[in-house]
Amino acid sequence: MKYVPDCEISNYEGHDVSVIRLKERMEVLSSAVLNGGDTSTDCIFIMEVPKNYMCDDPAGHAERVRDGLGLPSGSVGFMTAAEVRYVFNTKLTEYDGASAFAAATAGLSNQVVAGELLEDWERRSKLSHERSKALQAGTINIVGISPMPMTCAAKVNILIAMTEAKTAALNSLGYAETGTTSDAIAIVSPSGEAREEYAGTGTPLGIAMARSVRECVKNALVRRGDDSHGSYADMLAEAGVKMDDILDHISAEMRLDEKGKAILSDEGESLKANVGFSILMQCAIIAEDLGKKGLLSGIEKCDYFTSGEVLKISRSLSEDVAGAVFGQIGINVLRQSCSSDLRTTAGMGPFLEGARRGLVAGLSASVAARLSSEEAPK
Repeated sequence: MKYVPDCEISNYEGHDVSVIRLKERMEVLSSAVLNGGDTSTDCIFIMEVPKNYMCDDPAGHAERVRDGLGLPSGSVGFMTAAEVRYVFNTKLTEYDGASAFAAATAGLSNQVVAGELLEDWERRSKLSHERSKALQAGTINIVGISPMPMTCAAKVNILIAMTEAKTAALNSLGYAETGTTSDAIAIVSPSGEAREEYAGTGTPLGIAMARSVRECVKNALVRRGDDSHGSYADMLAEAGVKMDDILDHISAEMRLDEKGKAILSDEGESLKANVGFSILMQCAIIAEDLGKKGLLSGIEKCDYFTSGEVLKISRSLSEDVAGAVFGQIGINVLRQSCSSDLRTTAGMGPFLEGARRGLVAGLSASVAARLSSEEAPK
């Protein structure tokens, strides 16, 4: 493709900046911090900022970086807290006669599912910190370059494809998030009279672009490691189950004093290192989501809460979870505390309820064992 740009990593005042120099002045539609909107340029840059970046005039800051590097005045500028030198990457894809180039930086320290309220900041902040330590700091910036002139409608069309491709990349790595709170995107195309009118995921250009974007975002996220999805408690919280509520339930059932509550909290924390248990919880959460959506094989949506097969599997899942937490003793406690019928909590389906019961039984067993051990005469 003739428009594949020259890309380089520069540095300004200790922070890396990826510079994308276009082969000619081209049209750009973007949500960039500097010169965003509908414009034209021959240079795009993505500047790295500190992880806890606070600035009253980000566009002014971007201008200073632009001028400091001697870039053209019409340059389009993006910002990211991701380590540019590590995560910036590009991809050129060809499909059915169409080609598309994409460049991206990506990190997830300010993760979000589009449309959700920005609540539960303590948990979010903790997860963001873990991702930040893994050099997965925030903002996903995507720049796509089309070799074909495009109408305004086609540009918007392909931005949809690019955004969907970004989320597909996140999902393929196991992330529930659709992006971050500060993502930015640009589509670049040449000027010309004969313009493409359609560029969605059903067109060769849209397919080529989506594949380039998906590969770039995925590469950016894995370059510095992909091990910060959060703990089982984070997964439960995403599913609407608060670990604090489970611990409070166990404390009340066991009538724990402050010492017992401290042991319970410690046991719950130690489970974060239990890989088998975490996998079981994740399987339960995924199966619950599929069941409520009517996507479980052979089970209609309306039958998910009452299906005999589902309830049977849920009881087995409860025992597996209890066993993963505290072995056969955990399973025994579960069998003693639960009736044969699985009565689900309001709003909670069989798989998630089964996993919750197994967790309660296993933790109860482990706490009882520790209390007994510590109270036994030495």
